[in-house]
Amino acid sequence: MLPRPPDEDATPHWLHFAVQAGAIVASHCLTWAGQPAFSTTPSTWLGNPILAGALALALSIALGLPWWWKLIHALFLPASLLALAADLPPQWYLWSFVLLFLLFRSAAIGKIPLYFSGRRTTRALAGLLKGQPNVRFIDLGAGIGSVTQHLARTLPDSEIAGVENSLVPWLIGRLRTLGASNHHWAFGNFWQIPLGSYNVVYAFLSPAPMARLWEKAQKEMSPGSLFVSNSFRCPGTEPTFVIEIGDWRKTELYCYTIPAASPQANAPARDNHHRLRPT
Repeated sequence: MLPRPPDEDATPHWLHFAVQAGAIVASHCLTWAGQPAFSTTPSTWLGNPILAGALALALSIALGLPWWWKLIHALFLPASLLALAADLPPQWYLWSFVLLFLLFRSAAIGKIPLYFSGRRTTRALAGLLKGQPNVRFIDLGAGIGSVTQHLARTLPDSEIAGVENSLVPWLIGRLRTLGASNHHWAFGNFWQIPLGSYNVVYAFLSPAPMARLWEKAQKEMSPGSLFVSNSFRCPGTEPTFVIEIGDWRKTELYCYTIPAASPQANAPARDNHHRLRPT
């Protein structure tokens, strides 16, 4: 289970390149004195990778980057040196890239990382839907099927669906949900999935698609249906209610009832939504 993501990571991509470049230049300045100017050994033309990693970490701390970026910046150059020292065949790098792309395709093309909802979140969703008639639920960006597998098992009278467009997570989810008669598992882009046939839509994505997804939900879902977003609010509107999961990463589920008319006219007031704590 991953730590709770921030509400937004708007750090520009160029800044990360600048951190690494600055660390390399500073490392050069501190370690190149007295060494041949055109040495081709990795430890020279990369500067001192350990020092460069420490400098990159210091820069990322000074810039207030999220903790995972601090870790990436600290390890990038030392890991690069280890890979060079290992003298791996070129095809290893190709297959590593292919595997990472198959795992994290959504992050690469849609700014949607692979997040796992967690057992408490899954149980909270089951508790929210239990006893509701005619539940037609879909998980957009369903990962390895953790949520849909549990709901299909605990809510046998409901229709449960999941869609995922990264091949490896989709394949794992397909294997996990084999044999569930009330479960539909799809490979593809959730933007192309019509939402009108579902009365509960769940998403654990990122801040990037939320405005567009909320617009899609309002256009396609029936009034009174429920849209649930894990950790990321829909901009410009307030949730009808919020479920506090109570796990170590302080997960919150933002639950939005699809309005019957203009979303601006029907958005709940900020201090009117209530919070639920699942047991």
